[in-house]
Amino acid sequence: MLESAMHYKLAFQGYALRDSNFEWSLTDEEWDRAEKVCKLLEVFLDATNLFSGTSYPTSNLFLVEIFKVKKEIVNAFISNDDFLKNMSVPMYEKFEKYWGETGVLMLIASILDPRFKKESVSWTFERLYPLNEVDSRVEDVINKLRSLYEKYFNAYVLARAAKSSSTSTCTSSGVQNIRARQEDAFYAYLKSRPLSAMEEEDLEIKVLTSDKAFS
Repeated sequence: MLESAMHYKLAFQGYALRDSNFEWSLTDEEWDRAEKVCKLLEVFLDATNLFSGTSYPTSNLFLVEIFKVKKEIVNAFISNDDFLKNMSVPMYEKFEKYWGETGVLMLIASILDPRFKKESVSWTFERLYPLNEVDSRVEDVINKLRSLYEKYFNAYVLARAAKSSSTSTCTSSGVQNIRARQEDAFYAYLKSRPLSAMEEEDLEIKVLTSDKAFS
Protein backbone atom coordinates (compact mmCIF):
# COMPACT_ATOMS: atom_id res chain seq x y z
CA MET A 1 0.00 0.00 0.00
CA LEU A 2 2.81 2.39 0.84
CA GLU A 3 4.55 1.60 -2.41
CA SER A 4 1.37 2.36 -4.34
CA ALA A 5 0.84 5.59 -2.42
CA MET A 6 4.40 6.75 -3.12
CA HIS A 7 3.77 6.26 -6.83
CA TYR A 8 0.93 8.83 -6.66
CA LYS A 9 2.71 11.33 -4.43
CA LEU A 10 2.68 14.13 -7.02
CA ALA A 11 -0.95 13.42 -7.85
CA PHE A 12 -1.97 13.83 -4.20
CA GLN A 13 0.01 17.04 -3.88
CA GLY A 14 -1.46 18.43 -7.09
CA TYR A 15 -4.99 17.57 -5.97
CA ALA A 16 -4.43 19.36 -2.66
CA LEU A 17 -3.42 22.54 -4.54
CA ARG A 18 -6.57 22.46 -6.70
CA ASP A 19 -9.09 21.54 -4.01
CA SER A 20 -9.09 23.63 -0.82
CA ASN A 21 -11.44 21.12 0.84
CA PHE A 22 -8.95 18.29 0.52
CA GLU A 23 -7.90 17.69 4.14
CA TRP A 24 -5.74 14.60 3.86
CA SER A 25 -2.71 15.97 2.06
CA LEU A 26 0.52 14.73 3.68
CA THR A 27 3.31 17.12 4.57
CA ASP A 28 6.75 16.74 3.02
CA GLU A 29 7.96 15.29 6.33
CA GLU A 30 5.20 12.68 6.32
CA TRP A 31 5.97 11.70 2.72
CA ASP A 32 9.62 11.35 3.72
CA ARG A 33 8.67 9.06 6.60
CA ALA A 34 6.47 6.97 4.35
CA GLU A 35 9.34 6.47 1.93
CA LYS A 36 11.70 5.39 4.71
CA VAL A 37 9.17 2.97 6.16
CA CYS A 38 8.49 1.55 2.70
CA LYS A 39 12.18 0.75 2.18
CA LEU A 40 12.44 -0.82 5.64
CA LEU A 41 9.36 -3.01 5.21
CA GLU A 42 10.39 -4.17 1.75
CA VAL A 43 12.87 -6.65 3.23
CA PHE A 44 10.09 -8.09 5.41
CA LEU A 45 7.86 -8.53 2.38
CA ASP A 46 10.60 -10.35 0.47
CA ALA A 47 11.25 -12.68 3.42
CA THR A 48 7.53 -13.35 3.90
CA ASN A 49 7.03 -14.21 0.23
CA LEU A 50 10.02 -16.53 0.32
CA PHE A 51 9.03 -18.31 3.53
CA SER A 52 5.45 -18.84 2.37
CA GLY A 53 6.48 -20.53 -0.87
CA THR A 54 4.86 -23.93 -1.35
CA SER A 55 6.04 -25.11 -4.77
CA TYR A 56 9.75 -25.20 -3.88
CA PRO A 57 11.90 -25.97 -0.80
CA THR A 58 12.50 -22.90 1.35
CA SER A 59 14.20 -23.94 4.60
CA ASN A 60 17.65 -23.79 2.99
CA LEU A 61 17.04 -20.09 2.21
CA PHE A 62 15.90 -18.97 5.67
CA LEU A 63 19.33 -18.16 7.07
CA VAL A 64 20.33 -15.48 4.57
CA GLU A 65 16.86 -13.89 4.59
CA ILE A 66 16.80 -13.69 8.38
CA PHE A 67 20.20 -12.01 8.26
CA LYS A 68 18.87 -9.41 5.80
CA VAL A 69 15.95 -8.61 8.10
CA LYS A 70 18.17 -8.18 11.14
CA LYS A 71 20.60 -6.02 9.18
CA GLU A 72 17.83 -3.62 8.11
CA ILE A 73 16.49 -3.33 11.66
CA VAL A 74 19.96 -2.61 13.03
CA ASN A 75 20.62 -0.03 10.30
CA ALA A 76 17.41 1.74 11.26
CA PHE A 77 18.40 1.72 14.94
CA ILE A 78 21.86 3.20 14.37
CA SER A 79 20.64 5.81 11.87
CA ASN A 80 20.53 9.51 12.67
CA ASP A 81 16.80 9.59 11.99
CA ASP A 82 14.90 9.66 15.31
CA PHE A 83 11.72 8.41 13.64
CA LEU A 84 13.40 5.26 12.29
CA LYS A 85 15.35 4.73 15.48
CA ASN A 86 12.24 4.85 17.68
CA MET A 87 10.35 2.58 15.30
CA SER A 88 13.16 0.02 15.19
CA VAL A 89 13.32 -0.55 18.97
CA PRO A 90 10.12 -2.66 19.31
CA MET A 91 10.91 -4.31 15.97
CA TYR A 92 14.32 -5.39 17.25
CA GLU A 93 12.89 -6.67 20.53
CA LYS A 94 10.29 -8.72 18.65
CA PHE A 95 12.92 -10.04 16.25
CA GLU A 96 15.23 -11.11 19.08
CA LYS A 97 12.34 -12.87 20.81
CA TYR A 98 11.63 -15.15 17.86
CA TRP A 99 14.83 -15.15 15.80
CA GLY A 100 17.57 -13.93 18.12
CA GLU A 101 19.21 -17.33 18.44
CA THR A 102 19.51 -18.80 14.97
CA GLY A 103 17.89 -22.23 14.92
CA VAL A 104 20.19 -25.21 14.42
CA LEU A 105 17.89 -26.80 11.86
CA MET A 106 17.88 -23.56 9.85
CA LEU A 107 21.69 -23.62 9.81
CA ILE A 108 21.85 -27.29 8.84
CA ALA A 109 19.33 -26.80 6.03
CA SER A 110 21.52 -24.04 4.63
CA ILE A 111 24.65 -26.20 4.84
CA LEU A 112 22.94 -29.03 2.97
CA ASP A 113 22.21 -26.70 0.07
CA PRO A 114 24.92 -27.77 -2.42
CA ARG A 115 25.38 -24.13 -3.51
CA PHE A 116 26.14 -22.89 0.00
CA LYS A 117 27.62 -25.66 2.14
CA LYS A 118 29.46 -24.32 5.17
CA GLU A 119 30.03 -20.92 3.56
CA SER A 120 26.50 -19.72 4.32
CA VAL A 121 27.00 -20.22 8.06
CA SER A 122 30.51 -18.74 8.09
CA TRP A 123 29.47 -15.71 6.07
CA THR A 124 26.44 -15.01 8.25
CA PHE A 125 28.19 -15.58 11.57
CA GLU A 126 30.99 -13.19 10.58
CA ARG A 127 28.35 -10.46 10.37
CA LEU A 128 26.39 -11.41 13.47
CA TYR A 129 29.03 -12.28 16.07
CA PRO A 130 32.49 -11.06 17.18
CA LEU A 131 35.20 -12.49 14.92
CA ASN A 132 36.83 -14.37 17.79
CA GLU A 133 33.59 -16.39 18.22
CA VAL A 134 32.92 -17.25 14.58
CA ASP A 135 35.11 -20.36 14.19
CA SER A 136 33.88 -22.01 17.39
CA ARG A 137 30.23 -21.29 16.52
CA VAL A 138 30.63 -22.71 13.01
CA GLU A 139 32.37 -25.80 14.36
CA ASP A 140 29.56 -26.29 16.87
CA VAL A 141 27.02 -26.34 14.01
CA ILE A 142 29.15 -28.84 12.03
CA ASN A 143 29.41 -31.12 15.08
CA LYS A 144 25.64 -31.03 15.55
CA LEU A 145 25.15 -31.93 11.89
CA ARG A 146 27.56 -34.86 12.26
CA SER A 147 25.72 -36.03 15.35
CA LEU A 148 22.35 -35.76 13.61
CA TYR A 149 23.60 -37.62 10.55
CA GLU A 150 25.13 -40.43 12.61
CA LYS A 151 21.90 -40.84 14.58
CA TYR A 152 19.74 -41.24 11.48
CA PHE A 153 22.31 -43.29 9.57
CA ASN A 154 22.62 -45.79 12.42
CA ALA A 155 18.83 -46.00 12.67
CA TYR A 156 18.66 -46.63 8.92
CA VAL A 157 21.27 -49.41 9.07
CA LEU A 158 19.43 -51.16 11.90
CA ALA A 159 16.05 -50.84 10.16
CA ARG A 160 17.49 -52.14 6.87
CA ALA A 161 19.14 -55.10 8.59
CA ALA A 162 15.90 -55.99 10.38
CA LYS A 163 13.89 -55.72 7.17
CA SER A 164 16.40 -57.80 5.22
CA SER A 165 16.32 -60.52 7.87
CA SER A 166 12.52 -60.55 7.94
CA THR A 167 12.29 -60.77 4.14
CA SER A 168 14.74 -63.67 3.90
CA THR A 169 12.70 -65.81 6.31
CA CYS A 170 9.37 -65.17 4.58
CA THR A 171 10.30 -66.25 1.05
CA SER A 172 11.21 -69.69 -0.31
CA SER A 173 12.98 -68.51 -3.45
CA GLY A 174 15.93 -66.16 -3.71
CA VAL A 175 15.01 -62.55 -3.04
CA GLN A 176 16.71 -59.55 -4.57
CA ASN A 177 18.15 -56.92 -2.25
CA ILE A 178 15.69 -54.15 -1.35
CA ARG A 179 17.00 -50.69 -2.16
CA ALA A 180 15.81 -47.47 -0.47
CA ARG A 181 15.08 -44.45 -2.74
CA GLN A 182 15.65 -40.93 -1.54
CA GLU A 183 17.98 -26.78 -3.34
CA ASP A 184 22.04 -9.96 -2.30
CA ALA A 185 25.15 -9.69 -0.75
CA PHE A 186 25.67 -13.30 0.18
CA TYR A 187 25.07 -14.57 -3.35
CA ALA A 188 27.51 -12.02 -4.71
CA TYR A 189 30.05 -13.30 -2.22
CA LEU A 190 29.54 -16.87 -3.40
CA LYS A 191 30.02 -15.88 -7.04
CA SER A 192 33.30 -14.14 -6.19
CA ARG A 193 34.83 -17.29 -4.74
CA PRO A 194 36.79 -19.79 -6.89
CA LEU A 195 34.75 -22.86 -7.68
CA SER A 196 37.49 -25.16 -6.48
CA ALA A 197 37.32 -23.65 -3.02
CA MET A 198 33.60 -24.35 -2.80
CA GLU A 199 34.21 -28.00 -3.65
CA GLU A 200 36.54 -28.47 -0.70
CA GLU A 201 34.53 -29.60 2.32
CA ASP A 202 35.82 -31.41 5.36
CA LEU A 203 32.35 -32.63 6.28
CA GLU A 204 31.63 -35.99 4.63
CA ILE A 205 28.15 -35.13 3.38
CA LYS A 206 28.89 -37.13 0.26
CA VAL A 207 27.91 -40.25 2.21
CA LEU A 208 24.31 -39.08 2.05
CA THR A 209 24.18 -39.54 -1.71
CA SER A 210 26.57 -42.46 -2.16
CA ASP A 211 25.35 -45.80 -3.50
CA LYS A 212 26.90 -47.48 -0.50
CA ALA A 213 24.73 -45.61 1.97
CA PHE A 214 21.47 -46.73 0.39
CA SER A 215 22.39 -50.14 -1.01
